[in-house]
Amino acid sequence: MKLYVVTVTYGDRFKFLKQVIETSFREGIDKVIVVDNASVESSRKELKKLAKQYKDKLRVIFLKENIGSAGGFKKGLEEVYNEAECEYILTLDDDNIIEENSIKKLKNLIGYLEGLKKNFILSFYRESRYDNVKVVHEGWIKGYLPNNFNGFNFLQFLKNKFFKSKVHNEKMLFPLQPIEVTAMGGSFFHKSILEKIGYPNEAFFLYGEDHEWSYRLTKLGGHIFLCSELRLKDLHSTNLSSKGEKIG
Repeated sequence: MKLYVVTVTYGDRFKFLKQVIETSFREGIDKVIVVDNASVESSRKELKKLAKQYKDKLRVIFLKENIGSAGGFKKGLEEVYNEAECEYILTLDDDNIIEENSIKKLKNLIGYLEGLKKNFILSFYRESRYDNVKVVHEGWIKGYLPNNFNGFNFLQFLKNKFFKSKVHNEKMLFPLQPIEVTAMGGSFFHKSILEKIGYPNEAFFLYGEDHEWSYRLTKLGGHIFLCSELRLKDLHSTNLSSKGEKIG
């Protein structure tokens, strides 16, 4: 399984981004695509040095102006879609650290989802208070999308609907929670998903693009699951949004 990371950076955030890149490679990511959304000059210089260090494993797209989160991720996803070796994509914010062994667990989990025929997004769990996934999960924005979660035995659901007798090892159960939308930071999917739902809508610029983009899959009958065993750590303070602005 060839797994590529796509992330977008801006401003003066290289100190976070460097850790994201290095951790990704330590955890087994094959290649990282960074879209530099017109970051400060010092950040761009450091990124160029890092790109030389990692050579073919790190690709940086330097933009002359900040085209927003939606535009940045669209640019990165277009790039990675055309990478012939890429099979799966993990989108990260530029301060999302992959926690140890999460990619190993992810690779084990993929075998259980073969019955979905790659028509799914897996959402990594983040403990940040203002993470979009957790906001939906805890119902802080009730009414945005009704009935986001349905309580049922997910292993039994998999057995009945997709796998029948294929699932044998009960100990390999991963806790998966069906959701209808997810955040861009921590979304894992096969690149063929882009053929089904397209790219983020640049009109959203900073906020809401991830919910609108992921909900397209839900509307088409696809699946989004939040997995608590796949974990990210936010390097930024919890009183900051994933885009870097203060919440309060």
